Amino acid sequence: LVEDVRALAKTASAEAGAVKEPVGLNALVNQVVSIYSDRFQNHGMQVALELPEEEIEVQADPSKLEQVLENLLNNATKYTPHGTALKIGTQLDNNTALIWVEDDGNGVPEEDLPRIFERFYRVEKGRSRNQGGTGLGLSIVKRIAALYRGTVEAENVKGGGLRIQISLPINDE
Repeated sequence: LVEDVRALAKTASAEAGAVKEPVGLNALVNQVVSIYSDRFQNHGMQVALELPEEEIEVQADPSKLEQVLENLLNNATKYTPHGTALKIGTQLDNNTALIWVEDDGNGVPEEDLPRIFERFYRVEKGRSRNQGGTGLGLSIVKRIAALYRGTVEAENVKGGGLRIQISLPINDE
């Protein structure tokens, strides 16, 4: 809890002087997925990367974008059933870079979807506490995306699962 609150406070204080340097999203995804490989294996997850051949670059703080991915992958391993398939990808859409994490788990009840980015919000309160969730991870993701003029959206996937997608502008105009 302390670490998550500290991370949230850092994003709030960083808004005035956000670090902006070139970050290759495909390289970042590969790096973070490599860090999580043991956790994926322990959770019986099959992970598929959907990365274009050409690197997608945004202006941001690489450690903050790494934190975004770590929060999303941490949630995927905590809150999806053992053996879940996971897709992680990037895509260029006009002048917007997209990063997404999609699982084939249980999804989120429709009435909870609009609230999952709120601080301390938990879909299943009891289960989250048992697994150590603070309800801050997705709030941190949203704040970091906003820090770089981006957005984050969550939607249930047809057939089951959840897709969380971050959109970040390519050029910093």
